[in-house]
Amino acid sequence: MESEDEKTDVPHVMFSVFDKNRDGTIDFSEFVLIIAMGNKEDLDSRLELVFEILDTSNDGRISYDEMMDFLETTKKYQATDSVTNFVPETVAKEMFAMFDLNNEQKISKQQFVEGCKKNKDLSDFFDSW
Repeated sequence: MESEDEKTDVPHVMFSVFDKNRDGTIDFSEFVLIIAMGNKEDLDSRLELVFEILDTSNDGRISYDEMMDFLETTKKYQATDSVTNFVPETVAKEMFAMFDLNNEQKISKQQFVEGCKKNKDLSDFFDSW
């Protein structure tokens, strides 16, 4: 169980975002993702890397639960105006609805990238990573 200090501690939250398999460590592939995030200039590449972070099951698709985990963790960390008022559940539901999917279905990488590029709020949100 996380303490209140851990929930708001930026390093702890960032660690949670990049520890894709939730094993309590950052392995080499997770470390490479972190480094790559800082080196990508174009939006498509950044969105593809964000997709890789969200896809914690490594099945090439994002589930509703994976999206919620990411958004809830991100909410703890980000404090910019563009995300101050976002509600993780609302964003996840809207994203899945955008693709006519229910929360039992999954979003493909192509859907994620194209959908984020078509929606300025999502594009700005995910590009901030």
